[in-house]
Amino acid sequence: MDKMNIFIPTLGRYNVQNCTLDWLSAFLPHRPPWDELVWIVVQRHEWELYFKLKEKYGCNIICLPERITRIAPTRQFIAEHCKIFGIKKFVMMDDDLTFYNRRHQDSQDENEWWRLSGADPGEVYDMIYTMFEDLDTYAHVGISGREGNKWCREAWTENTRYMRVAGYQTDAYLSCELNRIDCMEDFDVELQLLEKGYPCKVYYCWAQGQGKSNEEGGCSVWRTNEVHNNAAQLLLELHPDSVSLRQKFNVSDPTDFGRRLEVTVQWKQAFRLGNHRRLAQMKQQNIFRKAHIQIMQQGVQFP
Repeated sequence: MDKMNIFIPTLGRYNVQNCTLDWLSAFLPHRPPWDELVWIVVQRHEWELYFKLKEKYGCNIICLPERITRIAPTRQFIAEHCKIFGIKKFVMMDDDLTFYNRRHQDSQDENEWWRLSGADPGEVYDMIYTMFEDLDTYAHVGISGREGNKWCREAWTENTRYMRVAGYQTDAYLSCELNRIDCMEDFDVELQLLEKGYPCKVYYCWAQGQGKSNEEGGCSVWRTNEVHNNAAQLLLELHPDSVSLRQKFNVSDPTDFGRRLEVTVQWKQAFRLGNHRRLAQMKQQNIFRKAHIQIMQQGVQFP
């Protein structure tokens, strides 16, 4: 298997503990060398501020061009970096994650199989290794969120939502129209890949979670309610057959971001409709091809 390349975009969190790097660095003994695996991706104005994290965790730093200040072009830059350096598959993670594992996945006890425990270093390594291994056959894979993990009894399923941890085949990712919306851009990419006929694999035997949305640093630096709501509306316009809007009220979040538009996405429907469209196109192309063959067999001469 090729080297495992993990990219962690981060912004405004150089003075706080990086939860994701804490978890990933714990499996260092399982797969050296560490600096060939993990890259933190930072904006130009914070380049030197992140050196302490580099020293603490021993990972690499990639500095973005000065023009890139938001997450959508950052992800596009990461994919283009992979293409330039011959990296055929890669994983992107948020910087504030905690990882979990279903220790009783095979239990027949309905009160036990779904329980999540904090993942140990070996389990984190197994999770990442499995993602990269499956990227040989799947164009995109992801890890279930802690929230909603219980709804899927199986260890994994296809064509459903993933967020915060996602793996891609580089060429498949770059086949999408990128940087179309400021946030929820990962949803746009997943929908495009499903509509192109690329099924995704999402693991439920593992899970990941974060403190809360729009926590200080990261996208909260620029993601206002207006930016978020505009992105939700645009996602609906881009994928009208699979996306609908709803109003969300988060009683535990007293900020304006606790009252916002959210999207409901029919992921399996996006994949199914994409397949139907492609089949229709193929049938149409086949009709034209047969007609052309018949015309040629009849000896019709074109000027």
